[in-house]
Amino acid sequence: MIVNPGDVVISFLVNTSGSLSSFKVEQSLTDAQDEEALRLIKTGPSWHVLKGKKARVVVIIRF
Repeated sequence: MIVNPGDVVISFLVNTSGSLSSFKVEQSLTDAQDEEALRLIKTGPSWHVLKGKKARVVVIIRF
């Protein structure tokens, strides 16, 4: 059961190697939900950039 439904918005950089960095919580719910959203992104599948350039990505995690 989710006590506080809503969206957490996370932005981060995908580097040319596919590694992730510079995480920022753009829209927060609770500390626990923010941490879970970050964990999901960090432990999820690999990211790839187009044309070998790093890119800032914004992801919405809905609870």
